[in-house]
Formats: sequence, structure tokens, C-alpha cells
Amino acid sequence: MKLNDKKLHPQSLNKGDIVDIIAPAGSFKPEILEKVTNYVKDLGLTPRVKEGILGSDIPYHSNTNEIRAEQLIEALYSTDSKAIWCVRGGYGSAKLVNKLEETFDSKGLPETPKLFIGFSDISNLHSFLSQKLGWQTLHAHVLTTLSNTAHDQMDVTLTKQVIFGEAEKFELNLEAYNKVALANNTKITGEIVGGNLCVLDKTIGTKYQINTDDKIVILEDTNEAGYSVDRMLEHFQDSNILNKPVALIYGDFTYKDPTGEEQKIITYALKDFASDKDYPVYKCTGIGHGQVNYPFFIGSEAEISENFDGKASITFDYGFNQEIV
Repeated sequence: MKLNDKKLHPQSLNKGDIVDIIAPAGSFKPEILEKVTNYVKDLGLTPRVKEGILGSDIPYHSNTNEIRAEQLIEALYSTDSKAIWCVRGGYGSAKLVNKLEETFDSKGLPETPKLFIGFSDISNLHSFLSQKLGWQTLHAHVLTTLSNTAHDQMDVTLTKQVIFGEAEKFELNLEAYNKVALANNTKITGEIVGGNLCVLDKTIGTKYQINTDDKIVILEDTNEAGYSVDRMLEHFQDSNILNKPVALIYGDFTYKDPTGEEQKIITYALKDFASDKDYPVYKCTGIGHGQVNYPFFIGSEAEISENFDGKASITFDYGFNQEIV
């Protein structure tokens, strides 16, 4: 796959703008679709849901591969909508990528970058759209998690501000996770790539695998045991995927375990992997499947501060109508 190194930032939204609601991955109940559609309306936007978004014959996808791909492609090429917002993650986005590339090769690339929003399984599409189209895409709440989160929670407020162009920058604290990060006394800048570790791990060896060279890599995951996190990180390393990033940042690695014992093992795996790396590795809270999920643009530039007493920070730039060449 030919990579597009020129990154294009989407326009911010205005009240009344059309938002294409899509379901490229997991299934959900019909009442959820009504709830998220009303949520978009309450934001002052105009939701558009295509007939057939939700089928009933597939237990783990919202509909067939063909229908899910067709609705995503239609949204990407639509000339009257300004955003594409995913209902949920789950599983299935990877099955659409071949059809997307076939369409782009035969029809040409969509002309105008759109505000494409989602996370988790949507990481496949973030990576593909960023590398193939050069779009900066918003790693943020899917509509199911956003509509179920308190409206005044900081990450929810920030997400709304970002999509309407009312936020310029956001600073998130980092904890140094290896000696290189502890010793860092200069600012680090780079393009952000990443997303869900398990999802991106499955792209390794395909023509769509993530490119992390000279990038700030952000990874998160949920309900993956410590040994599984270790195995996937080692797979990244053995496949030369994490050889030359300028920095690696772990987001939240959540696990449903009332005893907390598995969380300790996950933390061990993250620190163990970081220990011998010749690039800085950090940990943050508030990106991924935790209680908070702060938004950032895949493909945008970010800045990591110098270390001070084991602490640093990353500043996300939300500036609209920018280009990175």
C-alpha cells in the first residue's frame, strides 16, 4: 500500500452539519441506535443513518461485510456530510479495508477529509485512512460510550469542544517508564500513530500494517491478560514495528478483575518491555477503555515535554484546517 505522507486535517463542525452514523464493526441492539442518533441531534447536528445499518443474521457484526463496507464508502465519498461517527467498536473493521482500497484504486480518493471518529476496533480504519488518504482522524469516544458517559465529564466536554473547533490544545501528564524517558531533557515532537494494541497487532504482516518509524506511538487495550500484552508487544518488536519510534506511550490497559492481581501483571509486562528500549517510553491515564478517554488526532503532531522528577507531559494540537507535510 502506498503511504500518503501529507497529512490533511478535517474542518470543524457547525450546528446543523450532517454526520453520517456508521457501524463498521460489532453488533448492538436497535434501541442503542435510537439513543445515539438522539445524542447527535442533541449536539445540534444532523444525524444520517442509512437503511440496513443493523442486520440480524450475524452475531458479532452489525451487518454483512458488503453492507458495512458499502455504507462506509458512501459516507467517505458523500459531498454533503462533514463527519463520520462510529456507533461502537467490537470486531469487524479489518474486514472492510480490502474493499476500501479496491474502491480508492478504481474510483479515486475522496477529495475532502472528513472528521472520522472512533476508537478500539476502529483503530484499523484510523491507521488505514491516515496512511492511505493522509487524513488526520479523531481517536475518541464511539457514540455508544459517549452517550453513556456523564455529560459534564472532562473528556466528554473536551470531545465536544474539539469537534466544534473550540479547543486548540490539551496537555496530558505522563509517567516515565524507562531510563531513557527519565533522562530525557529535551522536547520530543512527532506525528501520532497508534490505537488498540490487539487490533493493530493483527495488521502485522499485511500491507496495511502500522508504520511507527519516527512517530509518537500511543497504544491501549482492554481485557488482555499480562502474558497476552507481553506477547503482542514482543510481536511488534520482532516484526520491526517498534524499532524506530521517537517515543512510545502506553494508554490505559484495563482489565476486569476485582482482585487487581492481573492488573499488576499487566503493569509488569509494560515496564518489562520498556526497560531495554533505546527510545523513551511513558505511561498515561485517560486514553482507551478506562473511565476517561481523551481525544487526539491520529496523524497530527504532538509534543512531549522534557522529564522533570520522573514526570513529563504530552500536548495534543487540535488546530483545524492545518496540513502537515
